[in-house]
Order: sequence, then C-alpha cells, then structure tokens
Amino acid sequence: MELKKKVIKMEEWLKKKKNIQSKLKPHVDLNSYFSSEEIARQKLAVFSIGEITITSEKITVTDPLVYMDRNTNYYLQKVPTGKFPIYICAAMMGDYGDRYVAVKLEFSDKIASRYEEALIGNEDLDNFEEGDYFGFFVDAGLGTIVDENTINAYCDFEEEWDKNNPNAASIYDDYFSEIFENSYKKYPEYQREDGDWINWTIPNTEFQVPMFQSGFGDGLYPVYFGYDENNEVVNLIIHFIDLELFFSEE
Repeated sequence: MELKKKVIKMEEWLKKKKNIQSKLKPHVDLNSYFSSEEIARQKLAVFSIGEITITSEKITVTDPLVYMDRNTNYYLQKVPTGKFPIYICAAMMGDYGDRYVAVKLEFSDKIASRYEEALIGNEDLDNFEEGDYFGFFVDAGLGTIVDENTINAYCDFEEEWDKNNPNAASIYDDYFSEIFENSYKKYPEYQREDGDWINWTIPNTEFQVPMFQSGFGDGLYPVYFGYDENNEVVNLIIHFIDLELFFSEE
C-alpha cells in the first residue's frame, strides 16, 4: 500500500513537472561559458581537472564537506557509466578575483541543444515561477559531482578516518587542506594559494571526488542536464555565476 502511494505521488509530481517544463530551462546560453572568450566583458578560461569514474547511473551535485552522506538524494535523470572529464570555466572578474562561474561534466563530445534543471523528484513545483530554480546548497564553499557508489566509498573512508583521528579539528583542516595547497603548487593558474580545486581519488578505490570553489561561496546554485537532438544526455553543468546578470545589476 505504501509503495502504491509513492507511485501515485510521483505520477502527480511528474504531471506538475510537465506543466512547468519551459520554466526549468536556464535563462542563459550555458554552452557559451565553455565556448566563448568572454561574457559580459569578463575574460573566460576553460580548463580540465581530469576525469571521474561513474559506475552507477545515479548521480548528484552536492557540498562534499557538509551534505555528502549515505542519505544523499540523486537526480531522476540516469547517466552513462564510464570515465568522463570535468571542465571548469573561470572568469577573471577584476576586484572579485578569478571565480569559477560554471563546471561541466561531459558524457559526450556532442553539443547540447537544450538544457533542463536537474531535479530529484521531491521539489515543490506548485509555486515555481519564471526565473526560479531549485539547485543545491553549499555551506563549505565547495561543490562536487559524484555518483552513488562514490558516495558510499567516501562515507566508508570518512568513517574510518574519523575513527582513527578522534582529536582532529575537521577532515578539511587535518586532511584535505594540504591536498588543496598541493593542487595550487602544481597548478597555480586560476587558484588562490590555499587551493580552489582538487580531483582526489578515494584511497584503495577507483573513485574520484572532485572538489571545486563554488562561485562566490555559500549559497544555492542551479544544476542542468544538457541533451542532444535525440534527447540523449550529453553533459551536466553547474551554473555558479550568471555573469550578465551580475554585472548588469552592478
């Protein structure tokens, strides 16, 4: 009986989603962040931070230090499995420094012909208005893209690390901060001295957990899946900073 209620509830939710489909599109050309030299007179640079391994079709975007745990929700959209590259678009924003304005996980070299917001299936769609988005929360200034198997492997690692380091201030201060600093030393371009990105492999596993600066830090950021003309998913893009909107408001 409980399963039947869940199925009915999901059917109702999907009907609501269909009714607001046009509102779930980004209001900017996301492809331009990875193909243009500048947006809103801000110079752009796109660079790779390596690949991640996806062995589950269930994927999510989250804050790796605050919200990544075994209860994490995954997007409804299933993704291909394999090894896929991640690209960061950085903008040289003058007094604001070099900021990561978008991040792309590329499942295919095809260019997306449309984008739709990534959803997990429990969003409140009743009061969704044009220009709204759901997105993911950041409380530690970082984002990550991971699949279900990677999260489980990370939780295994973190639980063991916590057990072996009972007096540690935090896993960031006592473990990840050095990895970030080494990333800056090895790849100083588009990073601050403390480091702004890593692509860390969980020890004794095949899984990578990329971590990257989240635009202006803590906040809510939208995520979109890109689709080709055959409606096949070709990429996932996190949009951290809408440059045209930000500089028009400024």
